[in-house]
Amino acid sequence: VRECEELQENIASLKQQLSDALTAIDANAKAAQVSSVEAICQRDFSLDESKKGFTSESFVQSQ
Repeated sequence: VRECEELQENIASLKQQLSDALTAIDANAKAAQVSSVEAICQRDFSLDESKKGFTSESFVQSQ
C-alpha cells in the first residue's frame, strides 16, 4: 500500500512538472509572437515614415 501511495505521489509530482513546463513553453511562444508582431509594426512604421518625405514633386526635382 505504501509503495502505491509513493507512486501516486510521484505521478502527481510529474504531472505538476509537466504542467509547469508546458505553461513556460506557452509563455515563451507568446512572447516570441509578440516580439515578431512588434518587429513588423516597427518596420511598417519605418516604411511609413520614409514615405512621408517622398512626393511626386520631390521625385521630379531629383531627376
